[in-house]
Amino acid sequence: SLHSGITQSERYTRWLESYEGLVDILLGTRMAIFASLPKLGLIVVDEEHDSSYKQQDGLRYNARDIAIYKARLEGVPVVLGSATPALESYRKAIRKNYYLLKLVSRPSGQPVKVRIIDTSNRWLDVGFSEELLKAIQVRLEKGEQSLLYINRRGFAPVLYCGSCGWSAECLRCSAKLTYHRSGSCLKCHYCGHQEKVIAQCRNCGNHELKDVGAGTQRIEVAIKNFFPEARVIRVDSDSTKSKGSFDHIRQSILKNEVDILVGTQMMSKGHDFPKLTLVGVLDADMGIYSSDFRAAERLFQRLMQVSGRTGRDELPGEVIVQTGFPETPLYKAVSEQSYEAASEMLLSERRSA
Repeated sequence: SLHSGITQSERYTRWLESYEGLVDILLGTRMAIFASLPKLGLIVVDEEHDSSYKQQDGLRYNARDIAIYKARLEGVPVVLGSATPALESYRKAIRKNYYLLKLVSRPSGQPVKVRIIDTSNRWLDVGFSEELLKAIQVRLEKGEQSLLYINRRGFAPVLYCGSCGWSAECLRCSAKLTYHRSGSCLKCHYCGHQEKVIAQCRNCGNHELKDVGAGTQRIEVAIKNFFPEARVIRVDSDSTKSKGSFDHIRQSILKNEVDILVGTQMMSKGHDFPKLTLVGVLDADMGIYSSDFRAAERLFQRLMQVSGRTGRDELPGEVIVQTGFPETPLYKAVSEQSYEAASEMLLSERRSA
């Protein structure tokens, strides 16, 4: 294996073993694409749509694209695997530039039921609809597990002044600072800047600042209040910092020592938990409010990926998506579990743009 979590000496040793042909299979993150393999016969890019293949600073590159180029140079096949391929990859496949291979049925488990809950004119209790809370209660009574998905770390995404409208921004990159209750600090999730929670508005001096919105920490606190007897665990990059912590959490879930999981996108793909029968998406619409032209595509990919965490065994699975825009065609495609419908709609939007 080759990734940034190993030491420099380990990285050098493993790269040298690959270079000398002592390795049969090299498993790695995006950096592994630069390793030299004299007997290379196949390249597999798993979850090829994932944005983590892009290196955004220093030497900028997309490991997926380099994998395709490298495969052509070496004369070997490259497999791009994904349940929700990137639109550029899918377009090349339907235009016969790539071979398109489809898995038309789930390898195990049952079809997932998706419910879209309209929250546009309703009061939500700390972000929870009545339907979602009832569904969680049903799973608790059955001894099954639930995953609450919100792709936002921290306690609240905005520290806001009700007097003048000011909100806390990063002094280094101007992104909004996220309030983290644990450690009582403000963090920038883009550049890493961190500072203590400020006591007053930097603009007008008002001392009554409000934490607005919800992150994984606030949802964890809320769900413990709703269901005091439930065993709740939060899974995000803050709770899994220490070595081996994620493996410990994963084993606890598999042993059915957890009733409710609160997680970010790190819980949305690749995991197989037989007792997980409910996924609740708390704030799906935040993926729509973005200047990134790929925002809708990524929202659909995340919703499809996280819906794939449930119903993977004999127990039927259900997904509840809370949204203020239930008529959006994207949510219809999610409810139908139709990648083709979503991709055609998004490709049509890009053509018209």
